[in-house]
Amino acid sequence: MKMIRTIMIDLVAMALIAFGAGSVFNAFYPSGYKLRAPNDNIIAINTQLAKVKFDENAFFIDARSPAEYVSGHVPRAVNLPEDRYLEFAEALYDRIDAAPVVVVYCSDEKCDKSHKLAHNRLGVSFKGKRIYIMTAGMTGWNAKGYPSERKQ
Repeated sequence: MKMIRTIMIDLVAMALIAFGAGSVFNAFYPSGYKLRAPNDNIIAINTQLAKVKFDENAFFIDARSPAEYVSGHVPRAVNLPEDRYLEFAEALYDRIDAAPVVVVYCSDEKCDKSHKLAHNRLGVSFKGKRIYIMTAGMTGWNAKGYPSERKQ
């Protein structure tokens, strides 16, 4: 019986401490604290919405290899291969930082380079910037008949 009483006293003490800590926290954050998922500024979009962003002059990043980029890419897109980020990023940092909207893509729905680039690199380096991932990639873009260009 004495052990149950001790446990009850401990539970009440913990509840009072939690209540007190919550009250202090609320005094500093009266509107509450926004719980965020990591990289909740990164949004997957379909090809049609990517085309709307293209028409609004969004900054497009091709996460594929330089050879894939040269074979055909979204006009105005820059090549920033996910696996060579550190090598390419410094030259593009100011342009990415200045862009109000960034759209990242790779080959197709099975390609994860754009997701890795957006979540592991851009989402960390550019916190708060709205970054879109065109999930269908270049294959989906071409299937819709949207403009593309090749570099020689």
